[in-house]
Amino acid sequence: MDALKARGLKESAHFTIREHDSYEIRVTKYAYSKTVEALAHSGLKEGEHYAVYSKWRIIRVKKDHKDAVVNALKGGGIEEGRDFTVRSGKQYEIYITSEGLREIQRMALNGDLEAEQFIRELEDVLRRRYGDDAAHKLIEVLTPAKEEGAVELPLAVRDDKGNLIARVVDLKYEFVENGQPVGQCAGEDCRLRVVVEYELPSGERRQFKMEWYWAEKREKKDQTTVTYYYEIARPTVKDDVEVAILRTLTGEAKRGQVRLNADQLDALRRFKALKDAIDQWREGKPQKQEVQNDNQQS
Repeated sequence: MDALKARGLKESAHFTIREHDSYEIRVTKYAYSKTVEALAHSGLKEGEHYAVYSKWRIIRVKKDHKDAVVNALKGGGIEEGRDFTVRSGKQYEIYITSEGLREIQRMALNGDLEAEQFIRELEDVLRRRYGDDAAHKLIEVLTPAKEEGAVELPLAVRDDKGNLIARVVDLKYEFVENGQPVGQCAGEDCRLRVVVEYELPSGERRQFKMEWYWAEKREKKDQTTVTYYYEIARPTVKDDVEVAILRTLTGEAKRGQVRLNADQLDALRRFKALKDAIDQWREGKPQKQEVQNDNQQS
């Protein structure tokens, strides 16, 4: 709670706390299997009356169910003091409100890396546990905060000394598949090409392009190879003006080939001209793949 308040979140407006009295029943190694069996035949329901944490041989119960669980253990011949001990404690549940989530999103848009990581991990957990609908609901909740910080064009571009060296006058995009622009696409072969049109002080207009694609990463886990996909772009930056433009748009730049990742695409999403296209392209992210490895004998 103190950590949340330290980040500027306010109780009631951004989060609420519920306190529960609870008890931990710690079981000895030798009595653990007998304890689990006694509970299974007690008529009490796991998840409703108690929770079992096998790794630590702990049974956690709420205050109202403590006596029933303890009596069930004693009825199974398990002795308190010798086979198990009971320790009281408190549990806290923190509920983050919709406005609290939007406030965390604002922190992320302002460069708070922990806030950004929290939002991305929350979306990932919702998608894995509850499906795409839950993840889309989170996006709907966060959208007002994201749109508050939308950046308008034209956008001034300055060098390290603060001198105006260009203006970004337009941002365009194309969906690209097999090297050809298409109306829409999805999956591993679908790319997002961002075209930055900028104007020099002389009035000359030029373009700078970056193409986003799905790179794959393979990991071997036991007998399975898992393929993950992540977003990346590798534009080539030719001169100091393009360095300054890319830094202004994404916060990342240097001469030569530059590696851009999800954080830089999030920065581009601040621009109204690109926001919907980026969201659409991300929705077409290839699914994680798991392939059973062949057992080879030498």
